[in-house]
Amino acid sequence: MKIVRDCFKCCLLLYVLVFGSLGASIADVSILGGNVIPNGGFEERTAEGLPLAWTSQTNGGDLASDTEYFAEGSRSARMTLRQAPGSVQLLSTPAPANPGYYLVRFMFRVAGLSKSQAYEGGQADVQISWLGEGGKVLSKDYVAWSYFPMEWSYRDRFYTAPPETTAVRLALGIGGNPPVQIPSAAWFDDVAVCPYHPPTGIGEKVTKEWSVTAGQELLKVPDAPAWFYLSGKEGSESTQAERVRDGDAFLGWSLHAKPGVPNGIVFHSPYTVEQPPGLYRVYYRLKAPRTPPPKPEEAIVSVDVDSSDCGPRGARSLRQGDFATPGQYEEVWFDVVKRTSGWLSFRVWTPGGQAEYWLDHVRVVQLRRFTDPDLLAWYPGVAGSLGPKPSLERAIQPRLLLVKGLLGDTYRVEEAALRWTGCQITVVPYALGQGGPSVTGYPLLWKDLRKYDAVVFANASVASLGPEQRFQLVEFVRNGGGLFLLGGKAAYGNGGLRGSFLEGALPIQVTEDRFDLQTVSGNLVKTSAVAVGNPKRQGDLICPAVHRTKLKSGATASLTVGKSPALASASFGKGRVACFTGAPYGESAEGKTLFSEWKDWPLLMRNVLQWVAGR
Repeated sequence: MKIVRDCFKCCLLLYVLVFGSLGASIADVSILGGNVIPNGGFEERTAEGLPLAWTSQTNGGDLASDTEYFAEGSRSARMTLRQAPGSVQLLSTPAPANPGYYLVRFMFRVAGLSKSQAYEGGQADVQISWLGEGGKVLSKDYVAWSYFPMEWSYRDRFYTAPPETTAVRLALGIGGNPPVQIPSAAWFDDVAVCPYHPPTGIGEKVTKEWSVTAGQELLKVPDAPAWFYLSGKEGSESTQAERVRDGDAFLGWSLHAKPGVPNGIVFHSPYTVEQPPGLYRVYYRLKAPRTPPPKPEEAIVSVDVDSSDCGPRGARSLRQGDFATPGQYEEVWFDVVKRTSGWLSFRVWTPGGQAEYWLDHVRVVQLRRFTDPDLLAWYPGVAGSLGPKPSLERAIQPRLLLVKGLLGDTYRVEEAALRWTGCQITVVPYALGQGGPSVTGYPLLWKDLRKYDAVVFANASVASLGPEQRFQLVEFVRNGGGLFLLGGKAAYGNGGLRGSFLEGALPIQVTEDRFDLQTVSGNLVKTSAVAVGNPKRQGDLICPAVHRTKLKSGATASLTVGKSPALASASFGKGRVACFTGAPYGESAEGKTLFSEWKDWPLLMRNVLQWVAGR
């Protein structure tokens, strides 16, 4: 599933992020209720083949049930725009709801619309309406929209149903005017509105906390991720806020947003990837003025959490009346879900005009860390679609997919593939950037992944894949594919394997320690011919750096160094998995050869590739 990432330039840098560890984890309580939207997976149909409990409006398009593209269950709802101007819309039956918090989620896929990835007359969108007595619309929110093609992707966010809410209704749609591409289509699946019960009595029962403090010194670094924004024309001394002495602030300083400045961002944290997928509570310590503004009904400050995927994770707008004691600092909060390893940023906005407030700091508390199975419970569509053909598509010639990270060339995988007659290898680069780990060109759909015999990760983290791709990868192995993991600083303990769908398929147990590489002495010794075959060794082979792992029961260690398994292998389902836990760090010495510099290392690698691929 395609993850859309965005970034933008800023102009000042505030140096940041204080990390701490606190107490025990929150008790495991049920905090997410069931879906109140009937037939949100579109599995039930009327006699005409349309989704039960939904009504449709079509003008120049059509609606159908699709059994080829779906993300959950066995079908999705497909809307096809066949003329412009035109539109297709699905309306859910109003479902009972109460005032309070809800998680709104859905998966969608888009084809057509724009050629430039900018608005060209057409869009697909979702609208949520909170209804009162008699069906009166109390408020509306646009959950998401797309102007261009994208593969299956979740959109989700916590929303607050306003007072007097009695029902909720969703509107899913696609529409456009020239020059929108015709035909264009949008698919929807796993559409849900689930009651959310925020954990209470948190106190010290949190596992991790991050703090971003406004009172620290400001560093002027052009074009760097910023905490503090200038306003006005270039060279102007006017700013959105100024750093002022404040005895009530955490560090004795705060940012003071003054009345009369334009709309804009006052405070912007760096893009942080420190937080793993999970549930978080974000606290903003703010102070409103003692004197009410001229228009107390208008918002004086807005706070939000942005992300590298799925856009804003949560937001609140605050009026003077939302502060219990104006003139004193208070913490306002909301909860957010982070589904991927991408970045988060924490922002404070001023609506301009009458706005005045003081900002001390932003505090981020981890309520619950999500493993892949947790994500599957909250987001059933993570399982993705294996489609009507879950088996692999074996070609006459073997095909390998190599995800290559930094120093990936050291393992000489491509050289090994050349020694395998007829082998075709596709290389996709792995990178660690502002948005966390990422890959370019990795198959987003099962129908593309199932064409390979084996997938190789060379010093690359599986966290670079979305949870959907990790689920598909473990199913790839279960259905007969091969997986070969190679070490490095982006692998194993630091590679996103703990808690992932792949963890149970590995022949080794992986430590949670991010810094799991250890220095070892001794030679690389062959203890079994399984996977490695019988290449001739010349001289002593060394592997100075090895990840801390343990061999699982039933797995085979074909290579060892000291007491550590260096190459472990095992079957999983119909497929096979091999893990080389050595890392490409070190150098040859007199009489000793670094494993990767051994002339027959590509031959050994070829043997492992053939073994995991079942060839």
